[in-house]
Amino acid sequence: MPDRAKVALRIGGVGALAAVVVAGTALLARDMDRDSALMLALAGAGLIAAALALLWQRLSVLLFDPLAALSAELTAIAEQRHGERALHLADGHGLGSVLAPLLRLLDRLRADRHQAEAAASRTSAQLAERQSWLDAVLADLSDGILVVATDHRVIQANPAAARLLGEDIAPGQPLFALVTREPVLHVLAQLSMPGHPSARSAAMVCATTDASRLLHGRLTVIAGFGGYLIRLSDSGRDDAALERDNALRKAITQDLRRPIANLRAAAETISTFPDMTARERAAFDEVVVEESTILSQRIEELESDFLARSDAQGVMADIYSLDLFNCLARDCARDRIGLTMEGIPLWLKGDAQSLPLVLHSLILRLRHETGRTSFDVEALLADRHVYLDISWSGPAIASSSLDAWLSRTPDGSSDRRSLRDILDQHGSEPWSQVLKGKDRAILRLPFPAPERLQFTPSDQRSAPRPEFHDFALMRAHCDAGPLSDTRLSALSFVVFDCETTGLRPDDGDAIIQIGAVRVAGGKVLTTDTFDRLINPGRPIPPSSTIFHGITDAMVKDKPPLSVVRPQFLDFAAGSILAGHNAAFDLRFLLAGQAPPISAPVVDTMLLSGLADPGADSSLDALARRLGVSVPPHRSALADALTTADVLVRLVERLEARGLVTLGQVLAAARDSCAINATIGAD
Repeated sequence: MPDRAKVALRIGGVGALAAVVVAGTALLARDMDRDSALMLALAGAGLIAAALALLWQRLSVLLFDPLAALSAELTAIAEQRHGERALHLADGHGLGSVLAPLLRLLDRLRADRHQAEAAASRTSAQLAERQSWLDAVLADLSDGILVVATDHRVIQANPAAARLLGEDIAPGQPLFALVTREPVLHVLAQLSMPGHPSARSAAMVCATTDASRLLHGRLTVIAGFGGYLIRLSDSGRDDAALERDNALRKAITQDLRRPIANLRAAAETISTFPDMTARERAAFDEVVVEESTILSQRIEELESDFLARSDAQGVMADIYSLDLFNCLARDCARDRIGLTMEGIPLWLKGDAQSLPLVLHSLILRLRHETGRTSFDVEALLADRHVYLDISWSGPAIASSSLDAWLSRTPDGSSDRRSLRDILDQHGSEPWSQVLKGKDRAILRLPFPAPERLQFTPSDQRSAPRPEFHDFALMRAHCDAGPLSDTRLSALSFVVFDCETTGLRPDDGDAIIQIGAVRVAGGKVLTTDTFDRLINPGRPIPPSSTIFHGITDAMVKDKPPLSVVRPQFLDFAAGSILAGHNAAFDLRFLLAGQAPPISAPVVDTMLLSGLADPGADSSLDALARRLGVSVPPHRSALADALTTADVLVRLVERLEARGLVTLGQVLAAARDSCAINATIGAD
């Protein structure tokens, strides 16, 4: 008998038994007293309850328990992605008519899963084969190749890129922890503009983040991918190339001189003595033929060398003045010369191979001539040129001295071209002059204007933000936005600090120095810094000078905050701002009519409360607790460097406590701000 019929028969039997019991009880109760009738009814109810319990037990064995077991088995099969799992049910169940089609469905599911796994295995093998092929191709390229996603993280890099950049490159590493951001973002902006002559590719020159070298590059947008590819090559001339240049120069100036002199002497002799004997004439003719052959062979060799040299020689390209300055400052620092960049960074056109050599050599000459060990460098816009000014306190350089410098070769280089030869390549004729009304002089070098636009159009700025109390201001900058789920260790930070004339921007106090340093990949990039003195437009009180050492004389010729603030925001673009008691610095940056700063801000003072509740949260105390050395002198950049080291170590502490993303940390900081604001209000 089918299981369904057995279940129906049992239910029908229990129903019939209940009907008989009820009817019999009613008939017998007519002739009984009340108590007897009640006892009879209770007995009948007990009989019905026993029948129902027996029915429930049989239904559990046949249906309910098998269905629960079936559900658990199906869940396990669905959750198990690999391997085989058979359907196990105890004997005696009542699911026979349901189980057969279900088993067929499971068999079909297993077959489909086998096919999917086989297809995935084949696809993985094909991808692995293609990746191996791509790795082999990239490994053989002498140029560095970086494949970058739209969020500016490296997807793949070849060994040549690692050699050029001086470090191993892991997938997912931020591009701007390896090279400077401005050239990349500028090229991407240019390529996205309508009417660009090459909508997919453009040349660029960028610097490594440690300013150790300038790199020629070409950025190509990858259609259908959304990312881009960067090809890099070292802009520095290697010794072999320089030796080839010198050999070519020697051949032109010396090796050709002897055969040409011999030919000239033979020709002059033949012309002077037309009546010489045939034997004498034959001897001179032999000299002419021999020297002409030598000269012809040498010219052919020089032609081949020249073509090879032309292929390898540096090309004129657009260079970002900030990259050029950072590399130049690094070279000068080895010679104990300090450089300060002023003004807004600009683009200029030049040869990234030779231009740093010229500038470094000129600065060495300036030090020897003036006795100065620090200089300011500024890029200025002209009608059809970009001026690069090197300035110092003192008189200008005499034209005769400058001419003598330009006749010399670059210092510390195998390049035997004179400085004038290199500057002629740039169409640059430098001069020196005294700045009008100032006890300062400049050496001005004009360079060709870049092919690209100096500035890309920016978004319309919003209205100024109202002033906030410190903690309320920090709460406004505790929104992580789209970076909420990004790990702290994967973010790029710009850690900054300001020195001011006082403590109250509402009363006219202003910023006199901004210092900042970049942190990326959990490392403090000490060569990627921002350090500017600012003219506050008011006297600096002696009571403030005691703390930072900055006097009125030091900022007299410096630019105002309206010039330096855009430079700082350009430096910090694309990074998370961070500082210690950052609300104090933000109030000054936002003072007056300055546009708002919408980026999230991380405050190490608030983070210290998360890591060490109740402990001293001053920068010096926090640094001591974390084992960070504090510089003996105080300045905005020194405090920024200290705060950067503190931030790196706090991130490690917070990650160990489960605060690993920017959203988690800023949410905790926002709660801390709310508590502190409430305490302050009380």
